[in-house]
Amino acid sequence: MQAQGGLVLFLDSLHDRYGPIARFWEGLGDLSISINDPQLLERVDAIKLEKRLDGLDFLKGLLGARGIGYTTGAQAKVRRQLWHSVLSGQPFQQSMLPAFNREVESTLNGWTGMGNAQEKGAVVEFNKAARMLWLRLNQVNAFGSEAGESATDLFQAFGEAVQLLQRLRYSAFPTLPWSPAGREKQRLLRFIHSEVDRLIQTAASRGHQGKEGHTEWGKGDLLSLLIATKNQDGTPAFSPAEVHDEVLTLLFGVYDNSKILSHTLHQLACHPRAQQAARDEVDAAWGGHPPRTLQALISLKYLHACLQESLRMSAGRGVIWRVLERDVRLGKHLLPRGATLVAPTASIHSNPNYWPEPGKFRPERFLDAEPSTNGSDNLRPIRHPGGHPLAFIPFGFGLRNCLGQKYALNTATLVLGHILQRFTVELPSEADRQLHFKEENLSLESTDGIHLRMIPRKQQIQQDV
Repeated sequence: MQAQGGLVLFLDSLHDRYGPIARFWEGLGDLSISINDPQLLERVDAIKLEKRLDGLDFLKGLLGARGIGYTTGAQAKVRRQLWHSVLSGQPFQQSMLPAFNREVESTLNGWTGMGNAQEKGAVVEFNKAARMLWLRLNQVNAFGSEAGESATDLFQAFGEAVQLLQRLRYSAFPTLPWSPAGREKQRLLRFIHSEVDRLIQTAASRGHQGKEGHTEWGKGDLLSLLIATKNQDGTPAFSPAEVHDEVLTLLFGVYDNSKILSHTLHQLACHPRAQQAARDEVDAAWGGHPPRTLQALISLKYLHACLQESLRMSAGRGVIWRVLERDVRLGKHLLPRGATLVAPTASIHSNPNYWPEPGKFRPERFLDAEPSTNGSDNLRPIRHPGGHPLAFIPFGFGLRNCLGQKYALNTATLVLGHILQRFTVELPSEADRQLHFKEENLSLESTDGIHLRMIPRKQQIQQDV
């Protein structure tokens, strides 16, 4: 598996060799069955299956056992409903959108002033730039604009901890507490848990002051909303320990989603016509101003299609685990109860039976389709992307699909819209067209970064005149 460059690339090679159903073993006798055909996933009732919780064992000590990621069955449904209540209470366009606009504009102003940007545009390593901007937006979303550098330190430490635990996961020997890696692990975990507790105490204090008339509960940040959410009888919906663990779940869910920005912008740099179509749409919808309402983001259908097509091609976090609850026979294959079912997102998204010419960037695939809800929200889409509800699953599926997918897509649309308003994006050289990937942080990472030339539009317009 490691010789192939990680699990995602290993599964790709496995399906190339053995077809839509491929068996492999992890550890001593742990049978896993990977299926890259959506119709076969449907036949095993994949949407209804629980995820494999022990797949998160390597994150023990970092993620809390009381978070939604570790709940199952009826408890998971109740917790998910509570999270929907929290998310529906977040007034994105009223409070978060102005703050997000300010953060994005501040970052783009820095690009405009870089080096010889006024001559031929600044070359930006966009993986790093997107990660830093996404980090700041996630801070505002999770803890509010006032959280400051302490929240930055928390997000950075959390990312370092995930990277360390991912490396230790594949270590041939157990990590001893007094080893350098063991000491670094304990240092990071102590800091993360203490900082989460401090932020919770600050938010709770702000809430108590609000009841006395001095301040209000937060300004739409998720931590304040978690604390403020009530049961029908008026009691807190989340205990202090549950709030702590849900904050950790939130950090894990958002810490490395910035690739959606870098991969989409790279595709638009490679496809100037698609970039211009997206820019024309932004100019028409926003009128040269920052977006003021959520509808201004939702109306960008073509840019949204570009995001979805980029998600299909880049795969995001590339593997979904579930547990088979009964014996299932698929042709000559017997899938035994208790085995791990693996849905390899990257392989599914490049299956030519569902995605003709899968290696080509074609946003129009998504223009006459509504995103699939994958069975979780009782909504019936007009047409599933790829022609099947499990053909496009960048945010998972079923009860365990990602609660934050709307936030991720809206935020990515906001950032890309700002960029297209202000810059034309080009490849610095033809060598930057082809990306090479390695598995890192539970997803695929470009080995050499993503370098893009950001040419300010004002100057380009002057040159064209």
